[in-house]
Amino acid sequence: MQYEITEKGVAGHKVGEIVEIDGDTVPKWLVNKGRVLNDRVAVTNPADGAVQESAQERQALLAEAAKVLDAEHFSNDGVPDVRAVNGLLDDGVARFNAAERDQLWPGIAEAVMAARI
Repeated sequence: MQYEITEKGVAGHKVGEIVEIDGDTVPKWLVNKGRVLNDRVAVTNPADGAVQESAQERQALLAEAAKVLDAEHFSNDGVPDVRAVNGLLDDGVARFNAAERDQLWPGIAEAVMAARI
């Protein structure tokens, strides 16, 4: 399986680098440091004319939105509500769904929560 590194702190690798992993389990040293790449493409229905950003741009967009949300817009698990995040986005920006949020959130959760305190 291929794994794209999206966070700093992986010894011997740079952000954006793609590594090959044997099997289908992400090793502990890579957990929350990137995302699994596969041949399947998620089917989404973005707004007409929406520009699709890179994973890093989407992660930054999610982080900025989450930083300004009230505590009531986070679940008990500390995950931001997708509807609240989408309510902050400009027209023409593709909306987040729960699956995308769940994929992007682990890599930014700590920094976002620290910025909110």
